[in-house]
Amino acid sequence: MKLPIVAVEIAVLGIAIGFIAGKTTADRANSHGDEAPRTISARRAAGTLDSGKAAYALTSVPIGVDISKLTAADVLKLVKANSENRWGDGKLEMMRKHYEFELMLSKLPLPMIEEVLKLSRESGISANNAYPIFSAYAARDLQKAMAWASAQPDAETWKLAAVNASARLYPIQALEMYQQSVLSGSCKDSNAYGMGAGMALGNQYAEQGKAALLQFLDTVPSASVSNLLSFSIEGLPKQDLPGFLDEIEQRVKDGKIDERSVSRLMQRLAAIDPQLAESRIAKMEPGLQKTSLQVSLAETIFEQGKTDEATELMKSAMAQDPGKEKEFIINQTPSIFRSNPDFASRISELLPPGVELTKEDVTVMSRKAGPPDPVTLSQLLKSPEDKAAYLADSIPNLGTWTKLNETDFRVLAHRLDGIGLTGDNAARVQQALTTAREKALTKH
Repeated sequence: MKLPIVAVEIAVLGIAIGFIAGKTTADRANSHGDEAPRTISARRAAGTLDSGKAAYALTSVPIGVDISKLTAADVLKLVKANSENRWGDGKLEMMRKHYEFELMLSKLPLPMIEEVLKLSRESGISANNAYPIFSAYAARDLQKAMAWASAQPDAETWKLAAVNASARLYPIQALEMYQQSVLSGSCKDSNAYGMGAGMALGNQYAEQGKAALLQFLDTVPSASVSNLLSFSIEGLPKQDLPGFLDEIEQRVKDGKIDERSVSRLMQRLAAIDPQLAESRIAKMEPGLQKTSLQVSLAETIFEQGKTDEATELMKSAMAQDPGKEKEFIINQTPSIFRSNPDFASRISELLPPGVELTKEDVTVMSRKAGPPDPVTLSQLLKSPEDKAAYLADSIPNLGTWTKLNETDFRVLAHRLDGIGLTGDNAARVQQALTTAREKALTKH
């Protein structure tokens, strides 16, 4: 039961990296003035950098690229290469390339940046891919950047992008722009830039302490509070965390904040400070919310290698409703199979002596878990006959979720060999695998 923000984090990763690098851009601008340390020579419309060199440049910017000879068209090629290579590497390599790209942009003078922005609009580059250029522009001259943004057909998107780019450097102006977007109705969490703008400001005010963050939260719509709470808490000084949590809990009791916001906040806290999260959860009244948070915390600390602590926490959660341990597993673990199957497969071992999951129980869990992994789910069954029956029923249906190929079936066969079924049970599963393979691979 992971915090449902993974997709959001991916969506705003480019924004976040630009925000982080913005400080470097501003530092350089403040050191050298608006003009960059190098000048640009004659600009030819076609540019001087071919596509291959553009891709190379992203691995060694500014090494290998003579910035003084770049044209606006050259920089635009680098922008495209920067976006195309975004998901081709590991996260660390991706961040390094983005940082080096931001570093190169910080060396360009404002007239060049303005020309690149103009070309990006004419060539149809998306706002997300053009954001690093605009971020460098806003960091150097926020007033000019806002004037440019206001003149665009999608002005509201670019105004929110300006909040992202300027939150750390110009927090007062950024807050004013954010509040204007809130009032206009354009700042919504469904908009990546809307969420990113709130995150950027939330992080900035969190670094100033709990009072500043709480004051900022008072200025945002209630629908945005939940996301901002979970994203901003990491920026708070550690000594402020307990007092901040006390205030949020009091606001929930007063009806000012939705209770679900606390659940997301505690899930995030579990990743930041598991000990503090556990102590806070332990004080909660028994109930579904407490159980849900204990399960989330247990999964988090299991991923940190603390197997015994995670197991004890799951036992504590299960013990809240004696006699219904099986129902606990059926209802609480399906989501864990999607994110942490190793941990989920251990949970059945916590059942009291004499209590076992049946084939019907696991079938119900598979429906709740989303796209099924019958091999992993079968490990919850202790009886070889039940395992064979469940697999024989489940394997033929795998093709309904996605089109399987020959490699998929080789992997599946190898995994089934590791279960250790023998005799009639093994033969029954093998027949199901053969039937599923023929159904998936035979041309109709």
